[in-house]
Formats: sequence, C-alpha cells, structure tokens
Amino acid sequence: MRIEMDLLKFLLKLLTFLLYLKPIVGSVMVLLFFLALNFAFLFALGALAFAFQVARGVS
Repeated sequence: MRIEMDLLKFLLKLLTFLLYLKPIVGSVMVLLFFLALNFAFLFALGALAFAFQVARGVS
C-alpha cells in the first residue's frame, strides 16, 4: 500500500509541475507561430517583389 501512495504523490507532483509549465510552453508556441507567420509574409513579399522586378525587366 505504501508504494501505491508514493506513486500517487509523485504523479500528483508531476501533474502540478506540468500545469505550472503549461502557460510558458503555450506562450512559446504562440511566439513561434507568429515568427513563422512573419517569415512566411516576408518570403511572400520578397517573392512578389522579385516577380515584379523580373516582369519589369522582361518588358
């Protein structure tokens, strides 16, 4: 019975630890998502500008 109680306490501690970490992980995920969006936007803008330059160069 003692071992089961220790295991339960350990799992409870792990759960509370994960709950403490959750907001940090969430904010990091959001930050990474916005960074990815930013890079995608810049890449699309660059590609558009490049295509425009090529089109202007051809004509």
